[in-house]
Formats: sequence, C-alpha cells, structure tokens
Amino acid sequence: MDSPCRKRVKVPVKLFHCTLGKLKPGLRAFIVARVARMWETTLSSPQLMNILIYNARGIARPCFFPTLHDFLAIHRPAVAIVTETRLRVRIEEIATQFNDYRFLHCINPHGYLGGSWFIFDQNQCSARIVNAARRDITAEISLG
Repeated sequence: MDSPCRKRVKVPVKLFHCTLGKLKPGLRAFIVARVARMWETTLSSPQLMNILIYNARGIARPCFFPTLHDFLAIHRPAVAIVTETRLRVRIEEIATQFNDYRFLHCINPHGYLGGSWFIFDQNQCSARIVNAARRDITAEISLG
C-alpha cells in the first residue's frame, strides 16, 4: 500500500468530483490541502482564523509536518497551538520547519500530559510568555 506521505512523482492529474460544501470543515480543509499539494500550488480558503488548535496525536507520524504545514498555509492563523506532541524535543530542532511562524514555548510531555507547542505568525501578531509552568502556559497576544 502506498503511503500518502511519500514523495510524489509527477503524474497526470486524474479527474474527480467532490462537493466540498457538504463535508465537515476539518475534512474539507484536509482535502483542499491535499489537492493543493498534488497540484503544487496553494488554494485560498474562505475560513481564515486567528487561532488554530491542532491535536497532533504524536509528531513522529510521517504525515504530521506536511499536514500541519497544509493547515497553516490554508488558514493562515495568527497563533497555532499544537497539542499531544508526545515527544520530548528541543525547539531548535524543529523551529526551522515553519517559515513565517516562530516558536514561543514548548511544553514537553509529562505523564498523561502529551505536550504542547505554542507557535505564532510574527507578521500577524506579537506574543510573549507571561507565565510558564511544567503543565501550562499563559501568553499575551497582540494582533495586528
């Protein structure tokens, strides 16, 4: 079975039919992102948002970074919070994965707490940590 995350070889685009308006918003965004990647372009989305909260269910999955990049490109949130990362990482190791987004803070996994990342688009807002503890953070965000 072919993995959907493998490097794609250019092939002719196959025709398909899908009524996006009848799909749930999350599935619609996923399909738009996959089509955009297949056509090597970006598609605009009518659903722009200020905050995106994404449950990663583990960042070791091969599709994690491509899927997160797609959501960030489509919705262009000012702030993204990634939960359930499940791996202990240093911010420097993955900060280069995001173009316009900067890491503000990382909560490493601890027990049943799966870990979280706080990422923000420096072109849309400014953010700073007010308080950080082992299991939570308080941030101040200024849009604009």
